[in-house]
Amino acid sequence: MLIARSCGFCEAGVGLLLDSLASSYVRQLDLSENIVDNAALRLAPLLQHSTSLSELVLSGVRLGQCVAFRAAHTAEQAAERRRFVRAFGDNTSLCKLDVSNNRLGNEGAQTVAEILGCNQTIMWLNMSGNRMTHTGAMALARAVRERTTAYSSSSSSSSSSSSSVVKLEYLDLRLNNLHAHSLELLAILEPVVSTLLIEREPEFQGTIVDGVQEV
Repeated sequence: MLIARSCGFCEAGVGLLLDSLASSYVRQLDLSENIVDNAALRLAPLLQHSTSLSELVLSGVRLGQCVAFRAAHTAEQAAERRRFVRAFGDNTSLCKLDVSNNRLGNEGAQTVAEILGCNQTIMWLNMSGNRMTHTGAMALARAVRERTTAYSSSSSSSSSSSSSVVKLEYLDLRLNNLHAHSLELLAILEPVVSTLLIEREPEFQGTIVDGVQEV
């Protein structure tokens, strides 16, 4: 376990730390409230080779500035994004991912949707506080729905194995610009996510119905 929350690390320092962890057996890594930016790309070796990392917390680390979470304007940037997403696909141990408060916007949400599409083990995702609108949320919703379909298929297959897709159990979409489309998102996500946190229209009061918290 490595908790390095609010340690004043800059991008270069985070990069060196991640390089040193590439072949480690760390189970939980929390780099929240440090300046990560493009150093996030150096998570790739750890993700690809780790069989122990189960929780990755990157809250408030300016991931929105990382090329992997932005629109690619060059072939090199597109390749960096693909490598980053593929690293999550190669990982077989990560269960919890927190990328809240990173101003990811819709482009960043698309990257997270791609991660959900190729990773088979994440079951807990915090995407709150990312300035995401309906476009980004729908990309996530489609990825979650497709993942649930894959989960159902692998669960019903007699040849299911340890490589089967894990269902997403928890999704936090609060503090994004989703009020006008909250009911549409609820209709898609409520049947497939056990615990969904999303803000509804301001005039509604928060309730918890069938495991779904509507704030």
